[in-house]
Amino acid sequence: MAANSAGNVKKEQTDTDKQTLLAVLQFLKKQNLKGTEEALRREVSCTGIEENIVANSDISSALSEYSSEGDPTKYEHYYTGIQEYIEKSLDVYKPELGTILYPLFVHMYLDLIYQGHEKQAKSFLTKFRDSQEDYYQEDILKLASVTHKEHVEVNDLMLTLRSNKFVIKLSRESYQALKKKLQENQSNLVLNLIQQHLQFDVFDGRPRSNDAVTSAAGAVVGEPTNEANKGKVLHGIAQEPDLGVVLPEDDPEDDEEKDKPKKKKAKKEGGQGKKKKEFNPDAPKLDRVPFPDLKDREKVLKATMLKETAKMLNVDGETLPSVCLYTFLNAHQG
Repeated sequence: MAANSAGNVKKEQTDTDKQTLLAVLQFLKKQNLKGTEEALRREVSCTGIEENIVANSDISSALSEYSSEGDPTKYEHYYTGIQEYIEKSLDVYKPELGTILYPLFVHMYLDLIYQGHEKQAKSFLTKFRDSQEDYYQEDILKLASVTHKEHVEVNDLMLTLRSNKFVIKLSRESYQALKKKLQENQSNLVLNLIQQHLQFDVFDGRPRSNDAVTSAAGAVVGEPTNEANKGKVLHGIAQEPDLGVVLPEDDPEDDEEKDKPKKKKAKKEGGQGKKKKEFNPDAPKLDRVPFPDLKDREKVLKATMLKETAKMLNVDGETLPSVCLYTFLNAHQG
C-alpha cells in the first residue's frame, strides 16, 4: 500500500516536471528564441520526454496565467484599481502616491500599442486622459498621435519615455504603503511595468505636501534624483585687468625686519602645505567672455585702491589692530 502511494507521488511529480518543461518550450518558441529553444529541446530529449506532447491541452493551462496577465481588456481594470486605492488612502500619502498615475498611464498605453492592441489602447486613452494633471496634457496630445507600433519607434518623446525610467520621489512611509498594496494585489502586469519603467527615489522624513509635489512635477522623465547635484563644479573668479600700476618699493626698515629670522609656526597634524594650482584641461579659457574696457576714471580708482592696499599692514601677532572706544556721559542734556 505504501509502495503504491510512493509511486503515485513520484508519477505526479514527473507529470508536473513535464508540463513545466513543455510550457517553457512553448514560451521560447513564441518569443522566437531559437537558440535557447534548441538547447532545451536537446536536454528534454535526454530525459525521455517526447516532443509531440507539446500540443497537449495541459500546456495551455500552464501558460494561462501569463496570457491572462497580458489580456488587453484587463489594463483598464488594473489602472482603475490603482486610482481607487490612491483615492481611499490617507490624505498625507495622496499627493506622493498620485505621482505614479501618469507614468503608469503612459506605459500601459504604450504597452498596448506595442503588442498590437490598437483598439483597446484607444479606449484606454479616451477613458483616463482627462484624469491626468494639466501640466501633462501637452505630452498626452503627442501620446495620442501614437496609434501603431511603428509610431513608437520614430517618435522622439516616446523613445525617451521607453528608454528612461520615470523618477518618482517618495517618502519611506508612502513607499511602504504602495509596496504593500502592490504585493496584495498580485498583479504581474503592474509590477512588471513599474520594475521596467519606474524608479523610486525613497527618502527618510515626512511625506511631502501637495504644493511641494506639484512644484517639482511636470518633467518628461520625472523628478531629478539626489545624485543629480553631486557633480563637481569648478567655480572661478574673473581675472583683474592689468592697469600698469607700479607698486611702491619697500622701505629699508622693512628690509631689516625681513632679515630677522621668523618664528616657525607649528604644523598641524596631518596638515598639508598650500595646494598647488592644478591645470585642468576642461577649464574654459579666461578670455571666453570678453569684458568691457574700463573707463579712465575707473582705472584711476582701481590704481589708487591698489596703492592703498599695498601700504596696509598685515594683521598678525606683532601688529594687532587698534580699537577706539568712545564714552558718552550725560548725553541726555545734548
